[in-house]
Amino acid sequence: MKYFFLILFTGLACVSRAQTPVPAQLPPAPIQTSYGVLQFDKHFYDVENHWVVATKIPNNGKYVFGMVYLDMQAGFSFRSEGTFNVDAQGHVYRDSVDYPKNNIMIARIGANANPQLAAIPDAMLNDLHVKPVPDWLAAYHPANQDRNSVAFKVAYGRHLNSSGAAAKAVTYLEEAYKTEPHAAGVEYELAYAYNIIGQYDKAIEILKAAKANAPDNPVFYTELAFAYMRKKDYANSVETFKAALPLAKRDAVTKTTITTNLSLIYCELQQYDKAHALISDFIADNPNNITAYILEATVYTKENDFDGVIKSYSKAIDVTPPQNMENKAELALTVAVIYRDKKNDHDQFVSWAQKARAWAPVNGRAALSLKQLGF
Repeated sequence: MKYFFLILFTGLACVSRAQTPVPAQLPPAPIQTSYGVLQFDKHFYDVENHWVVATKIPNNGKYVFGMVYLDMQAGFSFRSEGTFNVDAQGHVYRDSVDYPKNNIMIARIGANANPQLAAIPDAMLNDLHVKPVPDWLAAYHPANQDRNSVAFKVAYGRHLNSSGAAAKAVTYLEEAYKTEPHAAGVEYELAYAYNIIGQYDKAIEILKAAKANAPDNPVFYTELAFAYMRKKDYANSVETFKAALPLAKRDAVTKTTITTNLSLIYCELQQYDKAHALISDFIADNPNNITAYILEATVYTKENDFDGVIKSYSKAIDVTPPQNMENKAELALTVAVIYRDKKNDHDQFVSWAQKARAWAPVNGRAALSLKQLGF
């Protein structure tokens, strides 16, 4: 799994190589230039290998520009070349402070990247002092790269999936699947994309065939279980997750993911004893797994057992390593708020808030929250 996160939930949510929804945001206002109007209406995959404007710097007036490209190892990327201004007549210029640029910045395009980019017309590039095809881009386009090959289409689809563009990834992955249905990675990536865009039956069909071809591969079971889970077919989801557990062997990430999702389903079915038994077995094998104790607290929260919640968070604090003081502080702050809001115990609230303050790094998230609490 490429991404993992735990949801402290009020309803059921899947935990997989998941993408956090991108908050809706307004694009910057169009840029009026002497070369025409630049609209922030492009997604990164629309402007691969093209110069773009990424954003306007607040209270500055400058625009950040660069190029979107695919690094086959790291994924879709944005290489910033600097900033530019636009004068009252629409002329574009880079000032002497910004150009020549000697501190190039590269950002990987993740699932939460801003999808709203403005394409820069070629006629404007002279004013920005850049070539239409920069010299450095050749390193990412080797002569032997066959963009029509199955391997390339699978890799391209994988990077699109990882960058939050599952709907676009389907196009490439379906083509690869039709050519070579059991090519490395194609079944999982295509099923993953189908799950993200809500085509669960297609994901199930792909994964059943994949599982039949490679019955010992746990990722096919887990992604299939996610598809059932999203369809609210909990019986098949539980059966499939349980079948995946022994296949995961020593893969701690996959085991954590399976345990988390099985527990979420058990909670949805109000089978809390099964959830606790599953988590207890996992903790027995992974006594220092912080996520397991937070998951245990989640189940207790669903049961409105806040003594259990506090006990589980306390265990999570105990196994949090000293170098992760921010996490310890945030967990302690959570316990403090439970004492205040659920237990109505002011003394314990103060005690745990003080612990959080002692652990909280200056200017960290916990320190800011403590200030808002009055500590």
